[in-house]
Amino acid sequence: MMAAPARRKDARAELKTFVYAKPEVGDVLLWESWLRHEVPMNMAEDERISVSFNYKWE
Repeated sequence: MMAAPARRKDARAELKTFVYAKPEVGDVLLWESWLRHEVPMNMAEDERISVSFNYKWE
């Protein structure tokens, strides 16, 4: 990412460097394993469930 051009705040969604999602209760978020990702600390008093798995389409 060091050589990537600077991004503008008003860039189109497909050109943004980072995507932020605010899930609601019951939402499931899935992404490719190679995609750089991080999750902020759970500040809620309720538990957050995280599941990791591998799946191959054939």
